[in-house]
Amino acid sequence: MKNHFLSRFDARNIWKTTIYFVIAVLLITISFIREYYKGDGLGFLMFVIGFVLFFYAMLHPWGKVSFYFILIVIFIILFTLLLSVGIGILTKMQLGKDLGGAIGWSFAFVCFTAIIAGIIGIFTFAKGWQRLPYMGAALSLLAVPIWLITCILPYPNLKSFLLVSNWILMCIQLFIAILFFSIGYINKIESRITKVSLLIAAIVLIIISMGLWGFLATAMDTVHEKGFSLWKLITRICAIDEIIVAFISLYALLQIPKPNKV
Repeated sequence: MKNHFLSRFDARNIWKTTIYFVIAVLLITISFIREYYKGDGLGFLMFVIGFVLFFYAMLHPWGKVSFYFILIVIFIILFTLLLSVGIGILTKMQLGKDLGGAIGWSFAFVCFTAIIAGIIGIFTFAKGWQRLPYMGAALSLLAVPIWLITCILPYPNLKSFLLVSNWILMCIQLFIAILFFSIGYINKIESRITKVSLLIAAIVLIIISMGLWGFLATAMDTVHEKGFSLWKLITRICAIDEIIVAFISLYALLQIPKPNKV
């Protein structure tokens, strides 16, 4: 079993992995010495780059796209738990406003660095056409925690249809991410089902982005509360993300090679 496990490593990646780990540990250590959590800009940059390298190096020996995708899923779940449960636990621990906030934000940024590392890993190890659906899946998943924030933030005047709409959009986003990942994993690039799936995904994403840019943002203006300016910004960011993923889907559709005629 041990030999089988070790045989799955790509020996050519071992030295690169070691270098990445060493650089990552050095950057993370220096970021703590500079006390990045107190607002040191350079220290914070080292913290982010260090953890991106750390998570990237953690899966680098295998060079498997699916592993990086799983990494993204795991840390999206952890980020969800942080928002729904973790903040409450930190509050009950009475660590003090500064320390509790520093721990919460640090963990949140660690989650985002893992997601970024996963996207980099997908782009690095996916081959040719296969990169496109994997990137679409990763970017679709990236919008899920953003939608989750809008569902969890406590706005007492929030209209129920907006809240329900956000949950529905989050479920659609998850479905599209699974669809893109399935296309990349199966990799039947000459299949009609693949072409139809990419086209449907692009159309749905364009419709969602137009709806986000128009209807939801306008509806939020009807609720007079300062917090909704942040909500409106989040909606715009998600709309841009949907457009990017839609273009990836269309570009992937155009890149599918035509079958050779016998």
